Amino acid sequence: MKTVLILLAGGLLLLLGNGCLSIGSDPSRNLASVTITNQPDQAIVQATTNVFARHGFTAGAAGSDQLIFRRPGTLADNLAYGNALFDEKVSLQVVVKLSHVDTHATRLGCSAELVQEANDSFLEDTHPIHLLRKAPYEALLREIKRQLGQ
Repeated sequence: MKTVLILLAGGLLLLLGNGCLSIGSDPSRNLASVTITNQPDQAIVQATTNVFARHGFTAGAAGSDQLIFRRPGTLADNLAYGNALFDEKVSLQVVVKLSHVDTHATRLGCSAELVQEANDSFLEDTHPIHLLRKAPYEALLREIKRQLGQ
């Protein structure tokens, strides 16, 4: 009886915990975001590039409203998604998007995923980073905002 109550309580906590993920989440489906005010796009892009470079990322393709950064995955990432038999490594890819909220505010948001076979468009496979692991990305965006004096 005690075991059943513990299992029921654990299940209830699991359901409530998963439900809480949507509370306060970014409506644009970003993993993390910050709003930056009174800064030109060029300054935001430069600060973003500097912060990601300081954290071991290299810049990839860029568009008018997004930047892509990559770095090698951690040991844990490679154990989970890599292939030691064929020495296939996993990389972490972060896509940073700029969107104008109004004439004086820009939302800087990001999504992140682990990428297997990053150099092979046919075999490439991605695994999104979930909300439970968003803290490092929030910290990067807050650092960008601080670098811009906010």
